[in-house]
Amino acid sequence: MAIRQKLSGTMANGEGSFNGYVPRNEHQATILVGERPAGWEYLLFAFSLLRGVEQLHERYLDFSMGFAQPADYVAVEDVPVVARRELATVNSIV
Repeated sequence: MAIRQKLSGTMANGEGSFNGYVPRNEHQATILVGERPAGWEYLLFAFSLLRGVEQLHERYLDFSMGFAQPADYVAVEDVPVVARRELATVNSIV
């Protein structure tokens, strides 16, 4: 009986079946890939986009608040050289 149930494609215990929505965590994505319903590729792609957006959310908040972390340190004695170089770049563009 268990073999017949396994071959019919139904879950034996009923747990972990795909809910029809874009996965929100790794467990749901694993279920999606395991069951592969129609259009599963698009749902998995949507999940990867969702994860990417979530990973960038803190950086977006920093951007929207105008917060910027200092990139490179310029020593006081190097300021004239850097300023001349940057102004030369601006002049060449203009």
